[in-house]
Amino acid sequence: MTTTVLTVSGLTKRFRVAERGRARWLTAVDGIDLAVTAGRTLALVGESGSGKSTVARCVARLVEPDAGEVRLGDRSVSAMSRARLRAAYGEIQLVFQDPNSALNPRLTVGAALDEPLRLHTGAAAPERRARIDELLADVRLDPHLIDRYPRQLSGGQRQRVVIARALAVRPTFLLLDEPTASLDVSVRRQVLALLRRLQREHGLGYLLISHDLAAVRQLGDEIAVMYLGRIVERGLAAEVLDRPTHPYTRALLSAAPVAEYGRTRTRFRLRGEIPSAVDLPRGCRLVGRCPLAEPSCDDGYPPTVALSATHTVDCPITAGAPSSPKVTLAP
Repeated sequence: MTTTVLTVSGLTKRFRVAERGRARWLTAVDGIDLAVTAGRTLALVGESGSGKSTVARCVARLVEPDAGEVRLGDRSVSAMSRARLRAAYGEIQLVFQDPNSALNPRLTVGAALDEPLRLHTGAAAPERRARIDELLADVRLDPHLIDRYPRQLSGGQRQRVVIARALAVRPTFLLLDEPTASLDVSVRRQVLALLRRLQREHGLGYLLISHDLAAVRQLGDEIAVMYLGRIVERGLAAEVLDRPTHPYTRALLSAAPVAEYGRTRTRFRLRGEIPSAVDLPRGCRLVGRCPLAEPSCDDGYPPTVALSATHTVDCPITAGAPSSPKVTLAP
């Protein structure tokens, strides 16, 4: 039996912006639903500006959503007071893309790992030190690094410290916002393998925010593709990556690097630029850019079509058409 560790229902977030001297509303997230189960990774993918990071910040209550609900297990995070939310952070932890800004340069590795233990566990110093040793072993860091400062570590080592700190209070769920974006290719593979092993050993649920489709293929179990605040396609990772159906998903995958040297493929190209989230199309969000668009695409937001029991797409036009061929992504 699977356990749902995170449920997002009808999440909506708008920001007030000034445009040409008057106030308008920018829709960053528009009524999305997500669910993350223990031991599995849901990857939320899309271009910059699609709303992925706003979802992450709403889930963590770093910004307050305008509508919808976020549930951690059977508890509503949306309804929690700040005091109760602080206690809930023992179950939900965040790993951001830049370990340099995530770590306090004045704190040693040991002090950085000790801080959440002091704040959340109330354990005595000897117990905290034992837990710190466990964490360093868990993320495969040499115990001699405990007295080092972030500036004395490599990028990969710093990100391992960030991951260890997130694990300190034994969470059930990690929110990973581009966790390998600042790392080089070889280190990226190591960190992704580390995250997969930790998930397997601790039964963690992950919400992975990423535009790196190779990382998504390595770590993701399920994928939700986001464009201009809406999820346009979702399904098991193999279904979405091997049989992309929505024109936006096909464009994303066709633009990704290919693993085999010298191999080429036919690009599926969109027209023009992403429209402003202040002035969204009344129909499909992709209507002005999609080469397959029909007049009906502008009549209203398209319905969600089930391609299988685990794969859906918000595009009835392509739902019955052949999807693009499988692409081997570069690491």
